[in-house]
Amino acid sequence: MRIAFSLLGLAFLGASTVAQAPAQESSALIQVRSLTIISKDLPGPERVKVAHAFEGRTCPLLEISSRVKAELSDLGYAEATAEIPRIADLLSVPPATPADITVLVTLGARYRIDRIVIKGAMAFPRDEITPQFPVVRGDLFNATAIGRGLDNIRKLYASKGYMNFGAFPTLQYDEIRHTVVLTINIDEGKRAGSGV
Repeated sequence: MRIAFSLLGLAFLGASTVAQAPAQESSALIQVRSLTIISKDLPGPERVKVAHAFEGRTCPLLEISSRVKAELSDLGYAEATAEIPRIADLLSVPPATPADITVLVTLGARYRIDRIVIKGAMAFPRDEITPQFPVVRGDLFNATAIGRGLDNIRKLYASKGYMNFGAFPTLQYDEIRHTVVLTINIDEGKRAGSGV
């Protein structure tokens, strides 16, 4: 099974280099006691939701910014950025010790799904593939839900013997309307036992 995650890379990648600490300390595990999100335009309830997703969890310092970005992406902020987390005194924080972390985020526009376009599907009609996505036209952009949709399509194709199936998602942003067209290019591959 092949699924290109260029779409999800937009949501989950975003970490840049760490300027405030040597690489050894920045890859250390950090337990998040509290997460403060600095943003001039993130509404309070969403700020709390994102912060609660981290509190009490342990993860590498470098992953915190990409995970914050992913959480924001699931709230519709498809082009959000998150800076490298700041800890008051990183060098005095032993690995996996609870720490208070601050992350500066820039949201950008909030995007909604305009439509989902399916290309290259022959084994299943479009009206059987599109419902595999837990997002529909008008919903907030949500990279995690789109990832679940890709997995659902993989399972659908696998149920009919298409083990070399590939789905290649691309996004087209409308910067004026703040919408996203999700296009899924499908390569069905050969059906097991069909010889085709």
